[in-house]
Amino acid sequence: MRRLAGRAVIAAYMEASPEVFMRFSNSFLDEIRDRVPISDVIGKRVTWDRKKTNASRGDYWACCPFHGEKSPSFHCEDRKGRYHCFGCGVSGDHFRFLTDLDGMAFPEAVQQIADLAGVAMPQPDVEAEKRDRQRIGLQDVMEVATQFFQDQLQTANGAKARAYLRDRGLTGRTIETFRLGYAPESLQCAEGVFGRKGRAEGSDRGLRSCRPWSRHSRFL
Repeated sequence: MRRLAGRAVIAAYMEASPEVFMRFSNSFLDEIRDRVPISDVIGKRVTWDRKKTNASRGDYWACCPFHGEKSPSFHCEDRKGRYHCFGCGVSGDHFRFLTDLDGMAFPEAVQQIADLAGVAMPQPDVEAEKRDRQRIGLQDVMEVATQFFQDQLQTANGAKARAYLRDRGLTGRTIETFRLGYAPESLQCAEGVFGRKGRAEGSDRGLRSCRPWSRHSRFL
């Protein structure tokens, strides 16, 4: 449960900034988090409430460091490696606590927990990072292209294509769900999607051509 909860937090980070995660595997993050009780990280910034805290069970309570309060509503469990404030609603793991409270960048938070765990940071894999950057770049390019063709389907030039889809029994919802589009015959697709400056980018990423005599765009 602890690892699943921690990975849910990491997934939220990855969605926002995938590039900073390229050098940290889930197994590495799990290892350093498992080696360091979360109470050791948070205990440096709060004073545990003696009445509500049960240290022998790894169950801790304190006044929340994220908002002002007089009664302790901030709860921390070593077993789960998580914290939650019942007053303001903040929650997270070791990394989230450091990034949210101290404004650390995620790699800096990982470095601090790794130091506490006595585990060396992984060496950057240059080739793996290069592949990840290329993959992310390709996804961005394909998203732009997909949106362009979807928009073209709704223009006057896409009228025949829309009629064709209706004749095939496709509903508007189906067209939207599968993100169907239309490639105009009157332009080079990469140039139409990215502009003249971005034409080379589209070609490099695999969006090859859409020539007047071609029956379809090619995505390689």
